[in-house]
Amino acid sequence: MIATTGVLTFVYSWNEYLIPLLLIRDESKYPVTLASTYFMETRSQTPEMVAQEYAALILMTIPSIIVYLISQKWLQSGITAGAVKS
Repeated sequence: MIATTGVLTFVYSWNEYLIPLLLIRDESKYPVTLASTYFMETRSQTPEMVAQEYAALILMTIPSIIVYLISQKWLQSGITAGAVKS
């Protein structure tokens, strides 16, 4: 259960968007999610720029995927532990 809580907390904090958007005013201190949004809004929309934006978004998801793959066994067992009646 601890591993499940840890992984879900990591994913939720990694994907946090609204609270930093409301509280942080300095663009240099934006988390990755807000920085990518700012990156997409300020760039021109040529095909090369769109490809760079998508590459940045894919790179942003890699830490969540790695954490999930490492703890997949514990995560699945923790989620299903409450659903199985013993």
